[in-house]
Amino acid sequence: MNYLFRWVLPFKCSVRELLESVSILNSDYVPILREYKIRSNLDVLEKFRTRRNRSQFIKDTGIKEIFILDLTNRADISRLAYVRGKTIKHLCGGGYNTLDKIENADLKVMGKKMTQYYETLGKSFSDFKAVIPLDWMIGGAKVIPKIVEP
Repeated sequence: MNYLFRWVLPFKCSVRELLESVSILNSDYVPILREYKIRSNLDVLEKFRTRRNRSQFIKDTGIKEIFILDLTNRADISRLAYVRGKTIKHLCGGGYNTLDKIENADLKVMGKKMTQYYETLGKSFSDFKAVIPLDWMIGGAKVIPKIVEP
């Protein structure tokens, strides 16, 4: 049952978990997000999935658009089964910072890019592949409903 649950409903994770690898300068935005009751990935998706809502929030708060769009894309990626903060961090580091990029990725190219990324960290990509195979991520991204407007 847990298997089915995790393939249908996303894990809830904190905004801080999504921002783990984002510049410390952006930590100034966390209190503003809290003020608007945006505390989790699900809150981010609810508030920022449309261009209109993102634009209004940016206008109201002065938070940079690039930050809100990046946060929204990270929250969107978190909807993939078993994907949370560290996996999102590594996917973004490897150049797969949107669900669309994951969906349209070529498995071999993605494997090469992720291997190169992990080498820059002094780590082995085989550790990552053991946790969540790339083909599962690509397949999941292909079937998950699109809810975020670009």
